[in-house]
Amino acid sequence: MRASVCRPTSMADLAAYCGVPERTLNEHFRSFLDISPMRYLRRLRLAAAREALLTGRPGNSVTEVAKSYEFNHFGRFSAQYRRAFGEAPSKTLKRARTARLAKERAFGPVRGEGSQLSPLTRDKPSIAVLPIETPGNEPALRWQAESVADALAISLGTIRSIDVKVPGSRLTGTPDLRRAARELHARHLLTGRMMPAGSRLRVILRLVDSGTWQQVWGDSFEGEREEFLDLQDRVARGALSVLRARLRSAEIDRAQRTAPRNLDARGLVMRALPLVFASQTPTAERALELLSRALEFDPDDGLASAL
Repeated sequence: MRASVCRPTSMADLAAYCGVPERTLNEHFRSFLDISPMRYLRRLRLAAAREALLTGRPGNSVTEVAKSYEFNHFGRFSAQYRRAFGEAPSKTLKRARTARLAKERAFGPVRGEGSQLSPLTRDKPSIAVLPIETPGNEPALRWQAESVADALAISLGTIRSIDVKVPGSRLTGTPDLRRAARELHARHLLTGRMMPAGSRLRVILRLVDSGTWQQVWGDSFEGEREEFLDLQDRVARGALSVLRARLRSAEIDRAQRTAPRNLDARGLVMRALPLVFASQTPTAERALELLSRALEFDPDDGLASAL
């Protein structure tokens, strides 16, 4: 179904793909999800249409987006969209374009972006692991700094809930944080410095939120140059042990700073997360409301369903 949001699909097509009669497929869908297969597909298409509108791309129009996701009756699309998301599709597009213009004024235009509509995706928090700075041009120290950055990227890549990004080529000097955030489309930037002091090395790391440019986390690690591999492992393990929780906290903070109407599925889940285990009924009801909205955006979001 997720692969079929942009092409005509009938109940007969779904039944044939599953190798079961239409009645059986319908009964199982209603048993497990309390919804018919075609209505579920419509939810996916509405979520994909909203995602396309929220990009605010200049070439997008409400009519084009509706047709691209198999909504051929514009009036019905607008009514269904309003019921699902509480606003007209034209209002969503207008807000997204305003936000996009403000971002382009601050960071410059987004490059390499065509007019093609994007498929439905799940937005994971992203972190860019930038090169570790070193004083001078000592080749051995430069190699060690690159090795630490590689170890950090590999270690953080084991966290399935985040998207780890690295520059396409080796950079020298002090990284341009704004340029890196723009080109890598990263919400968080992990930067660092490596400084020698006689026979010892010190590695200083800091995590920066590209939205507020505030430091989310920082730490330092020391070791003997002759035991560099041990130091590299401690840096990677130390970052891994802390950043999973810090990134989750940063995502919650980001969601709480954003107006609920501007949140995507991930943002709604993060906003609901602190409320899920509340002992007060009104707080739990608010969490359920946010999670229900998240499932309207992405009906098979595992985290939203589990919570």
